[in-house]
Amino acid sequence: MEKCTRACAARVTAGIRPSDTDPMAASMVQTLFSERTLIELGLWGAVLMFILCGIGWTIWREQRGFQAVGKREAWLWLRLSSLPILVITALAVWLPARAVSGPTALGFFYAALIAIGPITWFGLHRMTGSLVSPRLTKAESDRVALTGIAMVIVPALLVSMLQGPVFMASRRWNQSLLADAERVPLAHGILQMQRFRLGDQGDLCTQTIHAPSDIRLFRVDALLGGDWHDTQTTTHSYFCRQGDDLHLAWPAGSLPPALLLYW
Repeated sequence: MEKCTRACAARVTAGIRPSDTDPMAASMVQTLFSERTLIELGLWGAVLMFILCGIGWTIWREQRGFQAVGKREAWLWLRLSSLPILVITALAVWLPARAVSGPTALGFFYAALIAIGPITWFGLHRMTGSLVSPRLTKAESDRVALTGIAMVIVPALLVSMLQGPVFMASRRWNQSLLADAERVPLAHGILQMQRFRLGDQGDLCTQTIHAPSDIRLFRVDALLGGDWHDTQTTTHSYFCRQGDDLHLAWPAGSLPPALLLYW
């Protein structure tokens, strides 16, 4: 027990996570946000604002172009029709794949996405454009369809491209905050160490670090190669977590893992 007490340091930090709610008891939305740091939420909020401004600017430029040729009302009806057309196109792609079971379902999905999707999307826009007044040409209807699908694909690609940079920026920010956190004595209770004989495999030492009822443990760092690493992003076999408690295990004759606890 004495070894483990020396090996486990603790820090108290505030404002790192937006919520102290237990993810097991939280709703899906609460769990999603509780797994994001404040800086990460802020960065993604800025990305969302950029995307919304880009979509707004695209729609504004598009409506000005149609207003210049006296077809603003027709454009508006076609643009509003893009939403139900999107639903119909999604169903046209999804239903054929659902009708097939097994590994071929994925192939049917991609085939429908490449073949049926564009035909349905552009075809329904052309048909709707021919029904509105004043009537839109095929080229005008295709332009509305193209900008509509661009407003779906471009944000998705942008979010995908920014996942790595946002994660790295959030990680650096968190590391700077955690480095400035106050060091305090370990608030957890350390239970008596137990030793188990595993035959030819040698002896295994185990110990439990029990958290008081008012403690919420949200991060555990391990000392690896001289640096502290978040155990959520590294593989480890020397402890497991049960709620806010930690159960450690290490071979007899070696030191227990060095850990930093954040609560």
